[in-house]
Amino acid sequence: MQAHHVYEPDKKDSWFTLGGFYDDSLVRSDLSPTGWLLTGVKLTVLWRKGDHSIMALAREKGRDILAG
Repeated sequence: MQAHHVYEPDKKDSWFTLGGFYDDSLVRSDLSPTGWLLTGVKLTVLWRKGDHSIMALAREKGRDILAG
């Protein structure tokens, strides 16, 4: 998978991208319309590019917004 994060769209360097894959754990279940229930997810990150510090800035901004 690839996840591209942009903090301030007007700033050229305000982005962070990472790539990797997910390993999902599933079990058969009659409780699900598909017959499967997701019981776990593990993300393995293989590479990163850009400015990782925007992630902390975004979390802080999100908390401020939610706090009102």
